[in-house]
Amino acid sequence: MEKPDLSTQRLIIRRFTLDDAEEMFDLASDPAVGRMAGWPPHVTIDDSIDFIEKGMDREDLYGLFSRTTRRMIGCIELFREPNILKKGPKDAEIGYWIGSRYWNQGYATEALGRLLEYAVATGVPKVWAQCLTNNPASARVLIKCGFKLDHRSLSENPMLGEVIVDFYSLSLRRRARRCTVLFEQERHVIRQRDLTVNVPDVILAELDALIHSEDIRSGQYVGCRFRLALGLR
Repeated sequence: MEKPDLSTQRLIIRRFTLDDAEEMFDLASDPAVGRMAGWPPHVTIDDSIDFIEKGMDREDLYGLFSRTTRRMIGCIELFREPNILKKGPKDAEIGYWIGSRYWNQGYATEALGRLLEYAVATGVPKVWAQCLTNNPASARVLIKCGFKLDHRSLSENPMLGEVIVDFYSLSLRRRARRCTVLFEQERHVIRQRDLTVNVPDVILAELDALIHSEDIRSGQYVGCRFRLALGLR
């Protein structure tokens, strides 16, 4: 299946290539990043090459790149077959990390929101995520995107030893219904601003069709893209 364009206003979200290894090593060799994400820092560029090569077989592993500089910012992945957190037959897990020099700039929230739109569009009913209890910044990102704390567990991490991990979940069925209501409201905003933004009638017709479509997931997904294109978010 052809992948949709996952990029956002500030981020290019795309598959990795081996040409990205040097920039990945620059970010992933930072011990602060691995410590918060729960994996050992890359010691040589070969570690980054190995990660990219193995990731080529993973369906939804993406690099995050700045639209302005084209430099790598981080990584995000939607796991369709999670080993630990999956409870429902179609549940998925999401994970991400951001280079430390890009922390506290909203990039993780922006990327996570985009991947959740994609998950809704591809029929994922529920997404799980986990973060270390001592990583409140990641927890804030999850909560901002609608996740709720499900449970807390003591785990053994190869790098950090015994750690406490918080597990979060988000029902995308509820998210789809909520976004559809917001999308309906957005249509009225567009109509009221029609003379200002000069929205073509063909786009308004497509918005009407999506709002009244029985395929809520598709309507939510494309609707979010229209809001981005029209600068109304």
